[in-house]
Amino acid sequence: MARLFLNNLLQDQDVQDQIVWKDRIINHAVQKDRESCGVFMLKIAECLATDVQPAFTQGDCDNLRLGIAHVILHTEECVSLLQRYVKN
Repeated sequence: MARLFLNNLLQDQDVQDQIVWKDRIINHAVQKDRESCGVFMLKIAECLATDVQPAFTQGDCDNLRLGIAHVILHTEECVSLLQRYVKN
């Protein structure tokens, strides 16, 4: 899906010819509940983007959620949006 999106986005640009997709297999923990899919997806995406092997488990999800919330709440754009929302 991401490839299709990027291919469509870059369709009219010369950048399209410079994209080389690399497939790879990474070992990672398996989600064991119904609530942690977003945490797993975000952390695995972060690991792929930073070229770090995922080293978290299902038991880490509560702390990972707090870390994700911290990043969101302390990103200037998010704080600005929240402040405008709270004032209304």
